[in-house]
Amino acid sequence: EPSSEPSSTPSSEPSSTPSSTPSSFPSSLPSSEPSSEPSSSYGLINGALCDRADIVIVDKYVCNSGEPDFDQEGVVCANNGESDQAYCSYDIGHNVCAYCIQSSSPSIT
Repeated sequence: EPSSEPSSTPSSEPSSTPSSTPSSFPSSLPSSEPSSEPSSSYGLINGALCDRADIVIVDKYVCNSGEPDFDQEGVVCANNGESDQAYCSYDIGHNVCAYCIQSSSPSIT
C-alpha cells in the first residue's frame, strides 16, 4: 500500500530539467571564430594558394557568381594586366575581388 505514493513525486522533477537544456544551445552557437580552423591559413586566388596575410582585397562587392553576371572563380575583376591584377575569389568572401602579394604561391594539384 505505501508503494503507490512515490509515483506522484517524480512528476514534478522532470519539468525543471528541460529548462536547463536550452541554455546549452547558446554556448555552442558562437561560431565567430572560423580562423581557428586549419584551412584558414591559406586562401584560394586564381587557382593558387595564398597565405591569408598576403591577400589584398580590392573590392568586397564586385564579383557576382549569380545572375546576371555569373562571374566565375578566377575571373579578372580589377587592375587587368597590372602587377596587382585581382581575381574573383569566392574562397576569400562571397563577392570578393582580391590578389596575392606573394608571387610564389603554391598551386593546387
